[in-house]
Amino acid sequence: MPLDVAQQLLELTRLRRFDELLVVWRGAAANQREAEIPKRLAAAALAQSGDLDAASTLLRELLTRETIEAATCALAARVLSDVGDLTSSLNVWERALALAPNNFVWWTWFAKVAISAGQAERALRGSEAHALHREQHIDVALAYVTLLANAQRADEALITFERIVSRWPNHPEAGPLFAAFVMREFPLKASNLMRTRQWCPQPAPLSPARVRASLAIPAFFDSEASAAQWRAHLLAQLVELKELARNSTLQGDERASCLSMTPFFAAFHDADITAIQFAWGDFVEELVAPLRATLGFADQSRRPIFRVGIVSNRLTDSSAGRFFNGWVKQLVDAQFEVRLYALGPSDLETDRLSRIATTHRVHTDDVSLWLPLTRQLMADDNDLLLFPEPQGSPLIMLIAGLRCAPIQCAAFGNPVTTGLHSMDYFLVPDAAEVPSPESFYREKVVRIEGIGFIPAAAPLVSGFDRKSFGFGDRERIYLVNQQLPKWNPDFVDAICDVLQQDKRGRLVYFGVGTSVSIRAAQMHLRSAFNARGVDIAERSMFLVGLDRPDFLALNLASDVSLDTFGFGGGSTTMDALSVGLPVITLEGRFLRSRQTSGMLRNKDLSQFIACNQRNFVDVAVAVGQTPLMRANARARFFQTGWTATRAESSRSCSRNLVEFFESLNRQQSA
Repeated sequence: MPLDVAQQLLELTRLRRFDELLVVWRGAAANQREAEIPKRLAAAALAQSGDLDAASTLLRELLTRETIEAATCALAARVLSDVGDLTSSLNVWERALALAPNNFVWWTWFAKVAISAGQAERALRGSEAHALHREQHIDVALAYVTLLANAQRADEALITFERIVSRWPNHPEAGPLFAAFVMREFPLKASNLMRTRQWCPQPAPLSPARVRASLAIPAFFDSEASAAQWRAHLLAQLVELKELARNSTLQGDERASCLSMTPFFAAFHDADITAIQFAWGDFVEELVAPLRATLGFADQSRRPIFRVGIVSNRLTDSSAGRFFNGWVKQLVDAQFEVRLYALGPSDLETDRLSRIATTHRVHTDDVSLWLPLTRQLMADDNDLLLFPEPQGSPLIMLIAGLRCAPIQCAAFGNPVTTGLHSMDYFLVPDAAEVPSPESFYREKVVRIEGIGFIPAAAPLVSGFDRKSFGFGDRERIYLVNQQLPKWNPDFVDAICDVLQQDKRGRLVYFGVGTSVSIRAAQMHLRSAFNARGVDIAERSMFLVGLDRPDFLALNLASDVSLDTFGFGGGSTTMDALSVGLPVITLEGRFLRSRQTSGMLRNKDLSQFIACNQRNFVDVAVAVGQTPLMRANARARFFQTGWTATRAESSRSCSRNLVEFFESLNRQQSA
């Protein structure tokens, strides 16, 4: 192979003249074009130009050759990762590392792909070759400890994390990652562990890692006193974040990327978190203020409402989607021009909605896409933006903070105030909201008649029965549909009381979100149940990953549903209602703990609303233990009428939404 072609391509690569490089490569003789180095450089140029599929095609051919350079393997592994073929990428990374076993930078890349692919143990098997690098290079150390954490080797990860923060006390990423880890894996010990280590670098710059660590709080607590301390910690961190945002020189994508999570775990506490939410809104608006200035946003005066934009990551067949997607047709039928901004994965429900209203899809719900979404919203010039679940993602909160329309409304998919001055109204269900909620919201509260949403069409139930789920004939199944972070200590006590009173009772519950450690959750429950003398292994069943027809079948096969305290069910209560499963709830002090009671009271089922914790246990056990009461309860739930509930809600929501928007129009014309 003549050296001049390869050298020419190398020089063009150095100058980043990729289009010219491809012209030269394509014009070369076949034997020169097919040689490894020129072909690799052409693939790199294609990747740099954004044509990953073409780059992947060239590199896959090179990988079939018996001998190949390590650099070619490394490039191929990165491109395969970028196109989403993680398994092939891992295979090629292993081939590259076999050729260059001491290249710790490549091993770090390999570790990142292994984490994304859920194969942390695979990367750990070859990690000892880089043990010395872990003591010298922080990137290698952090990749290694992240592998340990993802492999559920929590104790090893804790020791390694402590070594890292001792070795690099002021690293901007190490301390915050340590703090987030201990709150995830050791929630009951997190306070002591963080107290003994410097987790916050000094000085503390604004960064995504700093924000994540500041907003994180443990998912589980052993007492309300401990929960109160963490809420105070979170409030203090939010106040500090606001000052960091005010003084930070970060701009553009770097600044936007700092909004990397939301503090939604605080909403699971049965406590007044209004101050926390206000501080959260203040931080978001301080963070986005320079972005508004850079984009040249001007203050927008209100005008009559004709164009309504709905921004959501749940315009799908999802829990929040089943709450709010019915609003789309109601608004279209009322002659509003509706535009949908569907963030993240889509499904058949998204396709259905796109036939009703103009839909702009953002296929990844990631804050890195804030700028193109913002430009689309500004170009569409909506008169009003509606956010059904505004704290559903950092991207949604950032967009809401930017204020891309003269009027902005939040709905109760996340039933706590956004804390944003830029959010004008908060739509709440009248049947569930407290009589005077104004002090809990920064927005102006607008009450929607009844339960506030339009249930989806009657769902299909799979053929699974009690035997399919492994339930005994004489067992009484107490089902908890809510995720484990909603289980506060009082609710855990109530479950133990139920199981102690009903010796044939068996608890069935579900897993947790990706931000919570299943290991930590299970150990927490085991400890709490053991302290009450309840054998969690014998008296409970843990389920994960049911699709909706099977989930509904599980509700049909169960005897009683127990609603969590402080933050109860919404869509899950409607699912239970649809198959006639009695739901027992304890009405709380805030909207997030009153949606189930609102639905029950709205359908004249108030006898299933407990007045205190002891009454909650008594009602649950009475329904569970008494066949006639259980049969009557199931019949009453089923007879509330899914179709009637749907029709009634459709009328009230349509009337209320349209009347609200029309009232705003009348205010403008007055």
